[in-house]
Amino acid sequence: MDDKIDPLPDAGVNRILGLLEIIDDRGGREDIYRIAHELDYEFGDLLAVVKAAELLGFLTTPGGDALLLPLGKQVIDGDANVKKAIFKRQLEQVALINRIIEFLAQREGRSADKEEILAELSRLLPQEDPEKVFTTLLNWGRYAELFGYDPDEDRFYIDQM
Repeated sequence: MDDKIDPLPDAGVNRILGLLEIIDDRGGREDIYRIAHELDYEFGDLLAVVKAAELLGFLTTPGGDALLLPLGKQVIDGDANVKKAIFKRQLEQVALINRIIEFLAQREGRSADKEEILAELSRLLPQEDPEKVFTTLLNWGRYAELFGYDPDEDRFYIDQM
């Protein structure tokens, strides 16, 4: 049986890093509802950021609080290269990312056009909007220097593996 494939939460890298910084500034633990209220975020939007940070192993959410994990603290304390390296390492542990890496590795030039990636995302996550997942996959992958995208050729590719 296939590994369970979870979708990527619709959250940008800057929001994930910003949330970690907020929690760190507050002693490493903060109520999620308080953060949403203070930042004037829709709770659903903040929840996507929290889920993304959890998926990446940067925080956990016991009892409605966001608790910064040691890896999240390393991200906050690291320079840009450290942040990217940790992000990349964590992405490489996400089932969906691994499936896309495998998909690309089987193709000539370790690349595929956007439509092929969208079709694969639709196959792996039939209940999700493949465009949304693609956008998050691309943004996270570019930040971590794991994936690249050439908009002129509409090609998604493995970046320097």
